[in-house]
Amino acid sequence: GLGGAAEEDLRHLGEPAEAVHHRLRFYLTVGTVLLVMLTPPPTDNPDGGHQGVDFTYWEGAYGHFVSLPVQALFAGQVAGVERGRFPYGNAVMIATRAEALSPAWQDLLGLQPREALYTLYAHLAEPPPFAIGQAVACGETLGHMGCSGNCGNPHLHLELRRGPAGETFPQGWTFQSREHSEASDQAYRWWRFEGPFALLDPWEILLQARERGLLSQP
Repeated sequence: GLGGAAEEDLRHLGEPAEAVHHRLRFYLTVGTVLLVMLTPPPTDNPDGGHQGVDFTYWEGAYGHFVSLPVQALFAGQVAGVERGRFPYGNAVMIATRAEALSPAWQDLLGLQPREALYTLYAHLAEPPPFAIGQAVACGETLGHMGCSGNCGNPHLHLELRRGPAGETFPQGWTFQSREHSEASDQAYRWWRFEGPFALLDPWEILLQARERGLLSQP
């Protein structure tokens, strides 16, 4: 798994000079996987930084991630679907209520009663065939790796936030797009920096989950 490889093979490929919140945006190889890590938004720009982790292959025999399936990390209900628009492209968000997770997972994620974990999978190859409220199983295929939306090379963009349970985004999260609307702009801002959501680092969550022996339990 990625956690095991991380302990054995973490090599810096390069890093820009700008530090954000005492962290650098940098690139790591984990086996054959290239990661672009989360950098929290700077205080003067709440929509800045890289608010997630990007996964893709870096050269090697495997090429790149195009057409590989993207599977749900957690079971839950669909809270939002975006179809091709800037910046997320084809994307799906899954909401997992705190009570659906074990106490150990709730503790790791910092979830309180009546809260949920929101997981966003972006830049998929095709529009997600889901509807708001639809149930999704852990490991269910959500789509395939692609490069839709604001994307330079094929990769999966993964964002995690915790927030009040029951939030949905039927208007998507389109921002500065020809197809955007006032409602979609508001939804984007609500999700990214105006709403009651706490940004989580997917990579740190995965590493801590492995250390606590949680990767084999819901």
